[in-house]
Amino acid sequence: MTTRHGSPALRARRAALIPLALASSVAAVTGLPAPAAAAAADDPAAVCAAMDDGVHLRMDGRGDSLLTTSREEADAAASGRGYTDDDGVAFLAAAAAGPGSEPVHRLQHPGSGRTAYALHPARIAALQAAGYVLQATPAFHAVADAEPCLDPVYELVRPGDGQQRLAVTKGQRKELEADGFRYVGVAFHSGTDRQFSIAVIPDTQHEVHVTKANNVFTHRAQWLSDNEDALDLRYITHTGDVVDWDTPNHEQYEKAKPGVDILDRTGIPYSFAIGNHDTMATDVGGSARPGQDTRANQRITDTFNAYFGVDHVENLRGAYQPGKVDNIYTTFAAGGVDWLVLHLELWPRTETVRWADAVIAAHPEHNVIVNTHSFLTGDGSVYQTNGGYGANSPQFLWDQALKKHANVRFILSGHTGQWAYRAMTGDHGNRVAAINTTLHDTTQNPTRIVQFDTASDSMASYVYRPWSQTYLTTAALDLDRLDLVVPAEERVERLTARVVGLRDGGRLAPHVAASLLERLDRATRVLADGSEQRAIAAVEQFAARVRNQVRGDADDLAVRAELDAAVSRLSSLLAAVDAAEATAASTASAI
Repeated sequence: MTTRHGSPALRARRAALIPLALASSVAAVTGLPAPAAAAAADDPAAVCAAMDDGVHLRMDGRGDSLLTTSREEADAAASGRGYTDDDGVAFLAAAAAGPGSEPVHRLQHPGSGRTAYALHPARIAALQAAGYVLQATPAFHAVADAEPCLDPVYELVRPGDGQQRLAVTKGQRKELEADGFRYVGVAFHSGTDRQFSIAVIPDTQHEVHVTKANNVFTHRAQWLSDNEDALDLRYITHTGDVVDWDTPNHEQYEKAKPGVDILDRTGIPYSFAIGNHDTMATDVGGSARPGQDTRANQRITDTFNAYFGVDHVENLRGAYQPGKVDNIYTTFAAGGVDWLVLHLELWPRTETVRWADAVIAAHPEHNVIVNTHSFLTGDGSVYQTNGGYGANSPQFLWDQALKKHANVRFILSGHTGQWAYRAMTGDHGNRVAAINTTLHDTTQNPTRIVQFDTASDSMASYVYRPWSQTYLTTAALDLDRLDLVVPAEERVERLTARVVGLRDGGRLAPHVAASLLERLDRATRVLADGSEQRAIAAVEQFAARVRNQVRGDADDLAVRAELDAAVSRLSSLLAAVDAAEATAASTASAI
């Protein structure tokens, strides 16, 4: 809920902050040495450079977390202690003490077996008072105080059982709060791994025929598992048509199942779109079932959901139809930003399009990847029909939902052709990359790897065929200027840094810069209080000052245009966040 003075939930959250006493006053309680006084004098560049060891996150069935810089320890916890949910590298820290870093301690509760992590002595003392036992060896080393090159790691605790979770993005923090966790404070500061990849599995219907001697479907899954670290793989998705058709003994599903089992064991989040061949619309041989209602059969997905249903989907945040994966959305965090993967049925029904519209609107600070079996044709144009037995065309989906939102970034599809790319523009000027990755193949197992670099706001994509260890060089695709969505707070920080840079570079008069920075500081403070509406007012005042005070020659006008564009994007984001929270509050009050 958003109010003009900060929501009750946010006021309660601030009240829950645990005060951090001086280190010297708690050292005797915890048995820990006080942090080195010299840490503040360390060179910030050296401090940040030392945060270069990946901290692996594993979770068990209770949601308990294991954090370690040792991949061997993480794997051992998965095989021997049930920490099988692999969330990859959560953040960057230091395996050993370095410039400006302090140990992050692991604590264990002997009764519940739950694990907690803390750097600040006061927080360690509080956990010990709650029954946690300090472990002999630190888990890793991080930084207590903020640095421009580091990001905060937030601590949240569930009041009922005391379970601790750490969040590295605003989206993760909001999801944990929605699940009943209470915000405690910033646990420490760490580096962020800005590079990662996702895998897009194309239409695999020809790979699972029972007459094929080689199971290239399973081979691909094993290759992805074996190369999880090398690729820094954070998500796997499939464009649909997993199988070609169903039979009474579900033989093609049975052939695909070992590969899906491998994906399950990796712990990497994955989800599949549903194609027409995955439904009862398709008969043995690949044609429509004679004498039956193909339009109705298109929505019969019982077998698919029995084999590859919601039990296989990690990070599932919502479904149009409970218990079915036909229309779902999942979330994950990677590269320091939040992502939402929205899977939609083929040629979707109008009510499904409305649901998708609402889901995207409710997550304005997530970068949205839409995966629906049919969107682009083989020549890269947007599909204009419903295939003759669907409900609405992909063009309808674009017009009525996808293009309306500033946070839609990618649309993945398959169904026809081999591969294609189309650059699209949403109503807010946002660039949307539509990528068809059908890649029908009767002998190989092509796989699109999309490598993101959020620091450079770019992606590089290629198609690799693990079976023959060859690349499909004609399907490579590199994109820059993705303009990935970051939280409003970070956009204010970036705009502040830009104003300072313009001032220091002599392109903005000091008194004008001071006037603008005062409004941005105001926006920062009211955002910390949880009021998007007051932040909107501060940003609007910033925009007015830009119009009134940045005047003069051509360079002044160029500076004004740059700031106008930046503040326009920020204003749109703040308005979207405010609307999403108002809608969420209204929905909650109606329940």
